[in-house]
Amino acid sequence: MPEDHFVTAATDALGGLLAEIVDDTSSRLSLSWYDTARVLSLWSRRPEGMPGRLADAAAGALIAGQNPDGSWGYPHAAVTYRLAPTLAAVSTLSERGRADAASRGLAFLAAHLDHFAPGRQPDTVAVELIQPDLLESLVAQGVAALAPALDRQREWLVRLHELRRRAVAGEPLPLPLWHSLEVLGPAAIGLPQLTGGAMTCSPAATAALLAWSPEPSAAAVSFLTAEAARYGGGWPTVAPVQFFEGAWVIGAMAQAEAPIEPALAGRLRAWLESSLRPEGAIPGFGLPPDADDTARVLYALDYLGAKPDLSLLDGYARDDRYATFSIERTTSISTNAHVLRTVRGDERRSAAARTCLFDTQNEDGFWSDKWHASPYYATSASVLALAGDPAAAERVRRTAAWLAGSQRADGSWGVWHGTYEETAYAVRALLAAGSPESAEALRRGAGYLAEGVRAGLPVEGRAPLWHGKELYEPWRIASGYIFSALRGCVRAGLLDASADHYEDARHR
Repeated sequence: MPEDHFVTAATDALGGLLAEIVDDTSSRLSLSWYDTARVLSLWSRRPEGMPGRLADAAAGALIAGQNPDGSWGYPHAAVTYRLAPTLAAVSTLSERGRADAASRGLAFLAAHLDHFAPGRQPDTVAVELIQPDLLESLVAQGVAALAPALDRQREWLVRLHELRRRAVAGEPLPLPLWHSLEVLGPAAIGLPQLTGGAMTCSPAATAALLAWSPEPSAAAVSFLTAEAARYGGGWPTVAPVQFFEGAWVIGAMAQAEAPIEPALAGRLRAWLESSLRPEGAIPGFGLPPDADDTARVLYALDYLGAKPDLSLLDGYARDDRYATFSIERTTSISTNAHVLRTVRGDERRSAAARTCLFDTQNEDGFWSDKWHASPYYATSASVLALAGDPAAAERVRRTAAWLAGSQRADGSWGVWHGTYEETAYAVRALLAAGSPESAEALRRGAGYLAEGVRAGLPVEGRAPLWHGKELYEPWRIASGYIFSALRGCVRAGLLDASADHYEDARHR
């Protein structure tokens, strides 16, 4: 099929994304209210304090970001997603004398005490440490209205106190816990060195080390100042994580068979190879290797023409799954899907990941995951890993039926409302499934994506859906999936090849 305008433009956009990622010193994510509040609070505890202009900008961002119901966080998301950012914002704004915003935030929290039950929490990063840490602090300051919430989390509080005791005693803590160093308080003193000025790519953890260290770290100040400049007075939930961004975008391109200019491909190979360690691939400098990033980097390297070393995944293999980390609390479906897609054809390495996907598919045909609020992410990854496997044919058929049945009236898909990112996941899965019954759903989904791209992917069709310490949007990755899905749709004949109105939305 000859390349038409949409295919060429989508391919160019994808190449531009990759060039932007490999050349950047940081990442392009959405603002985190949780990290912004924690950095403002912790950095301000140093004797010299946070520079006034940064403090004013951060406080102003928090005030401007409060939702009409008093909460912070994505307003369309479930209440439980908004607990951690609201707790952090209430605590910080109370410290700074911004009583009106803090009191409205506290009223939101007090009206949703039942939502603090541990069993109701989404599997966001370190939720079992962050919430009891903030609740304990606020109750100790006299916020009696939150005492019932703290009572619901007593088991989590006991674990938090044990971690603090171990840190004070000088016992080693697993590296993933350093990403949430802010929950340890003064126990953070003497813990690991910074990488590029950051503690495990976490602004909040970096500010914690800065707050409690005897001498201020010039590198930490430089990192936090640079990130604040990128975000206009706030901080993201994690940065920089360019290997994560690059590997996911290349992985999205692979399904759509999007070519990468040879010179750029050569640069990307060398760049991604620099993420490899004996234990696998890191998502960013300062973060530990994990199975998910290892699988995606190896898959990307294979697409770039390198010969990946699949043995890097062996240390994460368990009898019935692949673990993302050595101390993982809950299994990641998408990690296992990404591993399976990377090692397909190697039966010894495929078995555990395939077993995990077979065991965790919902009766309706979808999958859900710990790294994403939307089932369309894990479902798409799982279908791409299983499609073409005769043993999974019925499962993939059931998934295609669920996807077609959950499409919205405007052709989009979305857990809270239609989004371009989730529509891209659904379209990619249906293309891979190859079900004739899905043709109409695919045409409507392709039309939704095309109209969105023509309009510059407006904010109404976007959402923070990824699980960090709160929900966040990795815009380059979301864009990569959108452009790849659109390219696949055109190549499959699902859009008018004569369409000539295309807006490059990479920088919107």
